[in-house]
Amino acid sequence: MSIFEEKVEDKKLTEDSVESTDPEIKKEEKTEKTEKTEESYEGFSEMLEESFVDTGKIVEGDVVEGKVIAINDNYIFVSLGGKHEAYAEVEDYKTKTGKFNISVGDTLRGFAVNKTDSEIVISRSLNRKYVDKSFLHNAYRDKIPVKAKIVSVIKGGLSVEILGTRAFCPFSQVDIKYVSNPTSMIGKYYEFIITEISNDMRTIIVSRRILLEQEQDILKKETLDKLNVGDVVTGTVSRLADFGAFVDLGGIDGLLHVSQLSWVKVDLPSDVVSAGDEIEVKVVGLNGEKISLSMKELQPNPFDKALDELQVGGVVDGRILRNESFGSFCEIKPGVEALIPISEMLHTGRINNPSELFQVGDVVSAQIIRIIPKERKISLSVKALKDNPWEHIEEYLQEGEEIQGIIDGITAFGIFVRLNEGLIGLLPKSKLFRSKKKFNEEDIGTTITVKINQIDKERKRISLELNEADTETSSRGFEPSSFPVKEKKQSNEWRNYTSSKQEVPEDNPFSDL
Repeated sequence: MSIFEEKVEDKKLTEDSVESTDPEIKKEEKTEKTEKTEESYEGFSEMLEESFVDTGKIVEGDVVEGKVIAINDNYIFVSLGGKHEAYAEVEDYKTKTGKFNISVGDTLRGFAVNKTDSEIVISRSLNRKYVDKSFLHNAYRDKIPVKAKIVSVIKGGLSVEILGTRAFCPFSQVDIKYVSNPTSMIGKYYEFIITEISNDMRTIIVSRRILLEQEQDILKKETLDKLNVGDVVTGTVSRLADFGAFVDLGGIDGLLHVSQLSWVKVDLPSDVVSAGDEIEVKVVGLNGEKISLSMKELQPNPFDKALDELQVGGVVDGRILRNESFGSFCEIKPGVEALIPISEMLHTGRINNPSELFQVGDVVSAQIIRIIPKERKISLSVKALKDNPWEHIEEYLQEGEEIQGIIDGITAFGIFVRLNEGLIGLLPKSKLFRSKKKFNEEDIGTTITVKINQIDKERKRISLELNEADTETSSRGFEPSSFPVKEKKQSNEWRNYTSSKQEVPEDNPFSDL
């Protein structure tokens, strides 16, 4: 009895041995089941008889291919177009990850590694158990994998043994990834593709990388076909970079950006994960073969918990994370960021950039002035915790007194001068007209002696006059400790002074502008 008949007979016996627990079962049901089994066997035999030709010329080592006509737990049955029954082991055709991707109707290709009067055994690769080394030329010609044993590490690669014949595998062809310890492979068997072979077989070059890339392509397609945004999957960290970690999801890597590792700021991915770690991630972006992943999306958002502890008016300490042109972001709790707008840093004076006051890493105290739960936004104010000098300006400045200040900006309508406590006054163009001194952008940051002409506390404006003794020269390098030296940049403060078109009394300090 052939292996086909054995398998069919086993199926019949198994089905016949199942007894119903219903005592009223009809004999016709059992008869019908037997008839179906016989029909199945007859149909199976007909498939074999359809293209019977002489397969006697096939010898061990020949490359053969045929249509898959049946599959069970252990065997793949193949029609080679002749009277010989052919089969292969399922285990032999599984991928590296143990998946089996062959279906009935597919074409199976391999080596005829064993032949009897009635059967031909097919193998995916050459194996010394079945064939002689003379068949290596066939393997090279038809790109059939061969099994080889790693013998030793030599200059430039590995020495391998195929059917008693030595071959060479360059390091670049050993694996897809860099192999840091090739000696660990000595004594182990792997499959290779022969990429070069001489007629006398003294020179044989093989590659394992080609097979691994083929398997990876199959696995990549399977992974992409079933992957969707929002899926939670398990992967292995394949490598690290400064900007994130690459995670192998099965034949394809996804990027776990450093900003997606945790709600808490992470400086380096190696602080959280290591190569080889198996981690759970969420797919947050999918664009072709570009996959964006996140770990923090699987963690509770600390902002939600912070809402129960924070309230408007409260005072918090924050660590400056980064400075933008519009303000500074700081961390007030682990994973919770808040913004200090540039307008909430000082009561008076101009700030071109927050970095003039704060550096990354600085710890500052601020008051919470706004919380927007839906948008997860928190706004802070530093100046709210400081006295407003305008409320007690008489303690710092008096009308008629002379004072030194720093030129903060030069415009077409006058010069802005930074005074005590960061208060800014305007030296109008009309007051400069009578002076012999000419100012330009090179004077920004230098000191000048001015006279306070008028203080308008309600509108928060200070009008200045030029000290005549200071019209010829100016003293450079003076840097009051109460405020920093400004960059040479044109000022827009005038718009703050002229925000409304109102009639100005004749005695007002700005009436002549």
